[in-house]
Amino acid sequence: MDVLLNRGGMYSMVGPIVVMLCAFLFASALDVSGALAVILRRLVQKLNTVTRTILATMFTSSVLVACTGNAVISFFIVKSMYEPCYEKQKLHRVNMSRAMESGTTLLEGLFPWTISGMFMAKTLGVATVDYLPFVLFNLSCWLIAILYAFLSKWTSFGTRYVAAGTEQRTALSFPE
Repeated sequence: MDVLLNRGGMYSMVGPIVVMLCAFLFASALDVSGALAVILRRLVQKLNTVTRTILATMFTSSVLVACTGNAVISFFIVKSMYEPCYEKQKLHRVNMSRAMESGTTLLEGLFPWTISGMFMAKTLGVATVDYLPFVLFNLSCWLIAILYAFLSKWTSFGTRYVAAGTEQRTALSFPE
């Protein structure tokens, strides 16, 4: 018990806190500079199928979490980037949520410079590479999400669409 309580407290968390602050600064710079809008315009032109949209969401989520080191930043950026694509293709937001989850949260712990990667490595007392063979759930969910994206070409299995004439409600919309 003594080892658990005397491992550094807040001081030992300075590394992850600095990474988180840098991630927020990076995301702010992308947004303010307009770089995100330029990337989005080019990307949206190529996203003309459900499969491409879902795979692009997963890929972008993974790249952003690897670059920023923070899943929350990735969620904010990816949602604002891809929401118009999902609306245009009449895809339910559940699909975007699943794609972001598969691309971000499930892979975040595998990058040693992310907050989750640092936390897991410190808590387990091993390097990130050492627990890589034991993350079968994370990797299998990622592969299943890719399979769902490809299956949407031939079947609606794993893909939800917005019913004609209905409007998706956000968490903040209230019934009238």
